[in-house]
Amino acid sequence: MAKAMVRQIFIASQNGAKPVELREVEAVQFSGLLGDRYFKHCDTFPGNINAITLQSIEQVEACNTALGTRFAPADFRRNIITQGIDLNSLVGCEFSIGEVLLRGYELCQPCRYITELLNADLLNGLADRGGLRAEILSGGLIKKDSEIHLCQTTESD
Repeated sequence: MAKAMVRQIFIASQNGAKPVELREVEAVQFSGLLGDRYFKHCDTFPGNINAITLQSIEQVEACNTALGTRFAPADFRRNIITQGIDLNSLVGCEFSIGEVLLRGYELCQPCRYITELLNADLLNGLADRGGLRAEILSGGLIKKDSEIHLCQTTESD
């Protein structure tokens, strides 16, 4: 079985700015990714619920297949592009990327802004494939090629 991993990292410094690809980015607990447009300093949980967004390369490819397009991962304006993990299953779950601990918050559904920006029917192409929003529970560096691990739950059934 293939390892779950980070394929690409993107930030955009302000709304409407072109996403810039990085080899690593600092994730700040409760606040977001340093340098990203959605970074908002927060000292306590739950903090910035838009702290980080993830999308899988598999979701990008499925959208392109459904729409007959050739969009690149950066076109969808998510921070972390993953491979080998079902992001939809991470809502409410804790997981780590390298030294960073995250909790899946909610699915990212396509919005009118990205649909207009790309001039495509993303409401159909990305429905339930738009990625994941996550909270940053403990910060650190996220690096390209970092492995993604699900955390063991301690709740009893």
